Amino acid sequence: MRRGVVYFSLFVVTLCIFFFVSCPQQKGRNIIHKESSLNIITDATGIFFTLPITSHRIISLAPAITENIKILNAESKLVGITNFCKVPPDMESIGTMLEPSMEKIIDLKPDLVLATKDGNRPQTVERLRDLQISVFVFRESNSWKDIENNFRLCGKLLDKTNQAEEVIKSINLELFPSPISTAQEKKVFVQLNVTPMMTAGRNTFIDEIINYAGGWNIARDSILSWPTLSIEEIIRKDPDVIIISDMGAITSEAKKMWAEERFADITAVKNKNIFVMESDLLCQPTPVNFINAVRRMREYLK
Repeated sequence: MRRGVVYFSLFVVTLCIFFFVSCPQQKGRNIIHKESSLNIITDATGIFFTLPITSHRIISLAPAITENIKILNAESKLVGITNFCKVPPDMESIGTMLEPSMEKIIDLKPDLVLATKDGNRPQTVERLRDLQISVFVFRESNSWKDIENNFRLCGKLLDKTNQAEEVIKSINLELFPSPISTAQEKKVFVQLNVTPMMTAGRNTFIDEIINYAGGWNIARDSILSWPTLSIEEIIRKDPDVIIISDMGAITSEAKKMWAEERFADITAVKNKNIFVMESDLLCQPTPVNFINAVRRMREYLK
């Protein structure tokens, strides 16, 4: 990135653009200079990046970002990932999403770090920018539209715009509004934890997965995006289908819980409509995971 003050003789109407893209780099800001003939994209923190970006040493600070890079067949650009990212075992880990190692990141000499606004701490981003490391922050993934937009941005950053558009186009052909009337929709409870009983409410991509599958999320009326429901509330709302997000060792505990006598009158229990879904499909907001979760849920709701 070019530092220092660059002076242009421009008309008054271009002064605003000049201010944003040509001023010296400020603390905590990683502004990339704009050439008038090139496109500009902006990250979730308001930082401007010019295209194309010729990054060959990328660090991913979130599993969903890593998955998007894999979908776009750009793993060769990765030099560092978090502990929970799924790539070849010889890839260097820089720690967790919340506690990445600054020392490891510096040692890997990245020319671009990719982060998420809803998964990485703002302090992490600011610290990296203080170290003169370029960081692009993706916006929250609260809906399919958010996931779609973030994937497009990832394609632009990796010079894979056409590939990203092909993936999105294919998925959108499958994402159609449910033809089922509200009265016919099956009520769905997605279990994300055992104690407390956490689930997904409105304004979440999981709620949209349920909608696209033709179901009705029993937590949709909650004022929280990720509410906890009481046992009494779940019994009262009587879901037709219960979907447990795979929680590793405690998944079997979750399944056994629904066999208890207190849940015997729940429709999903009586009809044995209790299913376990891979956690990646419900916890990593990528286009491929989203459509695979919709497909799976449509099978459960038949």
